[in-house]
Amino acid sequence: MALMRTMRSRSAVLSGLLLCAGCPGPFSEPTPQAGDDLDADGDGWVDSEDCDPANPDVHPGATERCNGIDDDCSGAPSDDEADEDGDGHRPCAGDCADDDPERHPETEELCNGVDDDCDGELLQFEDPGAPTPDLDEDGWTVCDGDCDDEDSTRSPGTPEAACNGVDDDCDGALSEDETDADLDGWMPCTGDCNDDVAAAHPGGTEQADRADDDCNGVVDDCPWTGSAPKGTVSVGDSVHARFTGGDLGEFVAGAGDVNGDGYDDILLSSSGAGAFGYLFYGPFCPGEYPASSADVFVEHTGAVGSWTDWKLAGMGDLDQDGFDDYRVGDYVYFGPPEGEETTLQGIFVREGQAAYHVPGDVIINAGDVNGDGWDDMASSFPGGDGQVWIWHGPFLGGPSQVSLTTPDAVLSGESGSNAGHSLAALGDYDEDGTDDLAIGAPAWGDQDEGAAYVVAGPTIEDRDLVDEIRLHSTTSWLQAGWTVAGGEGNGVVLVGALEPGGLAYLATIHGVSSSGALDLQADPLEVAGAHLLGMSVAALGDIDGDGGADFAIGDNGGLGPAGSPEGVVHLLYSDGCGSPGATVHSGHVAAAS
Repeated sequence: MALMRTMRSRSAVLSGLLLCAGCPGPFSEPTPQAGDDLDADGDGWVDSEDCDPANPDVHPGATERCNGIDDDCSGAPSDDEADEDGDGHRPCAGDCADDDPERHPETEELCNGVDDDCDGELLQFEDPGAPTPDLDEDGWTVCDGDCDDEDSTRSPGTPEAACNGVDDDCDGALSEDETDADLDGWMPCTGDCNDDVAAAHPGGTEQADRADDDCNGVVDDCPWTGSAPKGTVSVGDSVHARFTGGDLGEFVAGAGDVNGDGYDDILLSSSGAGAFGYLFYGPFCPGEYPASSADVFVEHTGAVGSWTDWKLAGMGDLDQDGFDDYRVGDYVYFGPPEGEETTLQGIFVREGQAAYHVPGDVIINAGDVNGDGWDDMASSFPGGDGQVWIWHGPFLGGPSQVSLTTPDAVLSGESGSNAGHSLAALGDYDEDGTDDLAIGAPAWGDQDEGAAYVVAGPTIEDRDLVDEIRLHSTTSWLQAGWTVAGGEGNGVVLVGALEPGGLAYLATIHGVSSSGALDLQADPLEVAGAHLLGMSVAALGDIDGDGGADFAIGDNGGLGPAGSPEGVVHLLYSDGCGSPGATVHSGHVAAAS
């Protein structure tokens, strides 16, 4: 029995093996036979019956979608999936008029009795069969273009109102001056003068940026809140505005109001190559002004490094056109300048003067020296005896019409006196209706004691300075008259002397005869200083408001607050009219240590 059971088991196993012959083993993949159908996209439909074997969303029985594709393999998309008018919208996606590209769900509903935006509704008053009301009774309905039928001030027939931020004329836009582009809370129509800069608006803080930050129509009109310094102060403590770069500072001068905006302007010169005259329009804010921000650059016209090419002066209004004129180098330019950067056409003052040693060293507006009501011009030619040439105004017709070849009067110095080394207008100190001049002659005297002449008007013809008022030194080698400055008609003359150590004298000429002499060492105020005091002097007008003439005296070797040579500018304040016995207060401004 046991033998039979064993053989029966073996037979069963063998039968099983025969039945499984040709079946794949447990770890092998099925091998497709030729003609077998596959389902490549796994959507349950064999490829031979699937119209898109690579897309599982497309097969027989699929739901037709609004995509322009035959999703259910019926042979074509449904009719509502076409975009017959090419407007990008299909009927199945809401296009209610596939034969009109102007009608679709994204278009604007018009007042035309047609469902333009395919939302199934017309505008409130769009039904052609119903009357369109005019709720605000302004003569315009919604269908006529009234953008607010509850406000009679707004309709297509209403002019755009000024600065209310409302679309009054219903054109869909505000006027350009009703926008606030810089989001500073101000619009151009409310006074914003620069809607691209948030810091510029009415009430803004004026900065040293050559822009109108507070929108009052004036650039950099920051008031000076200081006072005229007395005693010793540092430049760093008292400076209002600083001009930097471009080798600025060789010379500086007030230009007057060159551009006619009611504010005085300033001239600076550079000793370097290229542009050497820089004109900045006032007013100025506390801060720094680089040379590149100058309003006008006057380009070089002569040999680089020429001493006279760097000199500057305000010339007043020589042609009486309401704009002040100015001197840069050997040229006088009429205001207002044209353009921002130009080689300006000016009057060439050297014309006819080549024979003189230093032609055109000083050029000034002399005032009205001949009493004809027009300002005149004077230019000095020091060297040897020295001369001062005077041309009578008016200077009309522009630079091309003015010739300075022949002067109207020549003032000639004494032998070897170097007259004209300095030159200043004094105003009408003797009150005769004609203006007067001061002329420095630092080589006057046998040992260069130096002198300054006062030439009282009228100056109509040639004159010899030996016949004029002379303010002279009695100290050898003093070179008084190296510089001179006038007191604007009050009879005060400041005379700078170069050696020894530098001196300056404040003299009054009231009571001096027309051809008399005054010893500078005998009566006037003497200001002593370090080396080179008096090398430069200037009349400042009345800067402290006490009615007296005030002056500045340069002291190149002056001692600053720390007691070291730093360079000093002395300020002299005189009260009264400068007559003998007037009180003179002194102070100085020193370079910062």
